[in-house]
Amino acid sequence: MGGMQSCAVIENVKGRLEIIPGDDVPALSWGSWIFRWQPAFNVQPGGGLEIILVPRFPTNRWSLPQIYDPIAPGYVTARAGKDVLATVEIVRWPTMHKPHGATLHIIQVSLGGRVVKAGETIEVTYGDRRGGSLGAQAQLSAREVSFPIFVSSGQEPKFLERFSAWQRATDVATLREQADFHPSLRVVGGLAAKFHVVAPMEVEPDMPFALRLAVMDSACNAAGGYEGTVEIYPDDPGAGHFKPSKISGARAVIKNLKLRAPGFHRVHVVDLNRELLGVSNPIRVRKGAGKIYWGELHGHSELSDGNGTPDEHYAYACDAALLDFACVADHDKHLYAHPGRWQTAIAKAREHTREGKFIAFLGYEGRMKSPDGKEFHGDINVYYRAAKGEMLKPFQAPLKPEKKMGRELILVPHTPLYGPEAGMGTHWEHLTALSPEMMPLVEIYSTHGNSEYMDCPRHVLWQVPGQGVVDALRKGFCLGLIGSSDYHEVLTGNPLRIQDTPRTVNNRHMQSRCGLAAVRANGLTREALFDAMRSRRTFATSGIRGYVDFSVNDHEMGTEFSIARPAEPRRIKIAVAAPERIVKIEIVRNGEAVKDLADGRWFFEGEWTDTTPRPESAFYYLRVTTEREDFIWSSPVWVNCQKK
Repeated sequence: MGGMQSCAVIENVKGRLEIIPGDDVPALSWGSWIFRWQPAFNVQPGGGLEIILVPRFPTNRWSLPQIYDPIAPGYVTARAGKDVLATVEIVRWPTMHKPHGATLHIIQVSLGGRVVKAGETIEVTYGDRRGGSLGAQAQLSAREVSFPIFVSSGQEPKFLERFSAWQRATDVATLREQADFHPSLRVVGGLAAKFHVVAPMEVEPDMPFALRLAVMDSACNAAGGYEGTVEIYPDDPGAGHFKPSKISGARAVIKNLKLRAPGFHRVHVVDLNRELLGVSNPIRVRKGAGKIYWGELHGHSELSDGNGTPDEHYAYACDAALLDFACVADHDKHLYAHPGRWQTAIAKAREHTREGKFIAFLGYEGRMKSPDGKEFHGDINVYYRAAKGEMLKPFQAPLKPEKKMGRELILVPHTPLYGPEAGMGTHWEHLTALSPEMMPLVEIYSTHGNSEYMDCPRHVLWQVPGQGVVDALRKGFCLGLIGSSDYHEVLTGNPLRIQDTPRTVNNRHMQSRCGLAAVRANGLTREALFDAMRSRRTFATSGIRGYVDFSVNDHEMGTEFSIARPAEPRRIKIAVAAPERIVKIEIVRNGEAVKDLADGRWFFEGEWTDTTPRPESAFYYLRVTTEREDFIWSSPVWVNCQKK
C-alpha cells in the first residue's frame, strides 16, 4: 500500500500538482485551499480534474463544497486560461441516503471552449473568500488528510466510471492508490483547552504513584505549543502539598504523588495563568491495591473503511488518550481482499507495543454470513494472544469452533442488539457451539450505542428483540463485559463526547462516545491482558474512567461458583466511583434490577445481601448510571445452586 505524499508539490507523468497552502492546518481553523494543476498533456474540452472529499462523519468533515453561495462556507471556484470556460459541479455519491455507509463529495471541474495545452494552469479554489465567505473549515480530528485527485484528458473515463470498476470500494487507501495525485496536509491540534489526567485506579496508602497528563484542544486533539506551570490539588487533606510542575509539550508525567486516607479521591490539575483544568479519574486508596488497565479494542483505520493510518491510531491511543492497550480492528473483507494490509496490521501491532507501557493488540472485525449465505448474521471481533497470527476463514453461520480459538485468539461479538438495517446484530443461536474460553466477552457499548437489553437507555437505533446482552446471559452464555468504540471517524480512544457533535442522516446511528474496556491483570503485557480478558476479569464503561469492584460471596466478577441451598444468602460487596455524580447503582439479577444503592454522591462503598431463595442458577452484575447518562457495568458473577 502506498504512503501519503506529504508535500505541497507533486510531479509525475500526469503533470504538476500544487496545493496552497501545504502547511499544517490547526483543527477547526478556516482557510482557503488552492489546487493548481499543470497537465503534461493537452486537455480536450470536457476534460479536467476531480477532487475527492470523504466527509463520512462530522468529525472528519471539512466544510461541504458548494457552488451556489459565495458568502457561505465551502464555496468552490475554478479557472483556466482567459478564453477557457471552467465549470464546477459538486457530485455526491451515493446519491441516496444510506443508514450506514461512506459518502463521497466530488468537486468536478470540466473545461470547454478550447484545448488547454500541456503546461497551462488549471486552478481550483476550495473555500474561495473573494465573495465574502469565511472559506472552508478544516475537520475536527487531527491527522494527516489525503485529497485523492483524478485527472482526465477528455478522452479517458472520469472518476465515477473508474470507481465502478473497483466495485465501488470507498476506503481511503484504495482511493489514494488509484488516484493520479494524492497530496495531503496535516491537521494538527489547536490551542490548549483542557488537561486529560490519568492516575492509577488503585494505590497503596502513602505509596508514591504517578499522574499522566495530556494537553488537549477543545476537540480532544493533542494541543500544540503548550508551555506552562500546573498546580496539583488532591482532595485528600492528609496528602500534603504537591509541588507545581513545569510542562512543555502535549504530554507529561508527574511523579512521586501520595495519598493517605483510605477511600476514593481525585486530583485536580490547574494552570491558573491559562485557566486550564483537568480532573483525574477516581483513585481508590486501599491496602493490597491491584492493577487496572484501560483500553479500546475496536478502532478502524484506512486499512478498511476508517480514517487515519494505524500509526496515527496507536500514537493517539498511547500519547493523547493515555490508554494502556488498544487494537485497530479493521474489517475482514478489506483484509482478505488486500493480504498486504493484514501484514501491515501485524507489523504495526508489534511496532507500537512497549511492554510495561503500551500494548497494541492484533485483531480484526469479522462479519458472519447467514446459513444460506445471503444475509449478515452478526459482527464478531477476533483478538490474538500473540503479535502475529493467521486470519480465520470467513465466518459462516452456525459458527464452528477451531483449535486455535480460546488458546491463540478469542472472539467478541459487538452491537448484538442491532437489527438488519445496519447489517449487524448477533444471532446467538448460531454461536452455541463456542465455549466460554473461545468467546469470553461481549461488547456491550460502542459509538453505536447500548446493547444491554431491548429499549435500554442510549440503545442502538435499530433493535431486535432477543439479541441483547441480557438475552445472551439468560440463554446461558458466560460473557464478561467490555466497551469499545467501533470508531471510523476519529482516532482510537478519543474521549470526545461524540453525541455532542452534529450528526447527519448517514451517520446518526454513530450516536455515542467511545466505550472503554477495563481489565484487571497481573501486568501490562500482551499475554497477561489476553489471559485476563479470557477469564472475564473486565468491566465496561460508556467512555468514562469509572471504577467498579463487585463480588458475590467474595467471588470476583467474571467468576462462577456454587451454593449448597437455594436460600443461602448471597452477600454482594460493591465499591464504585465515577467522574461525576452517580444517580443509579443497580444490582442486576438475571437481567432485572433488584436493588438501587445510589445516594447522590460520585462514589459508594457498601454491601447488600440477597436472601431471596433461588432454586435455579442466577447471574448478578452491577450497572452504574451517572447524571450525564454515562454507564459503568461490571462483568457478571454466576451463582449455581447445587441440586440434591
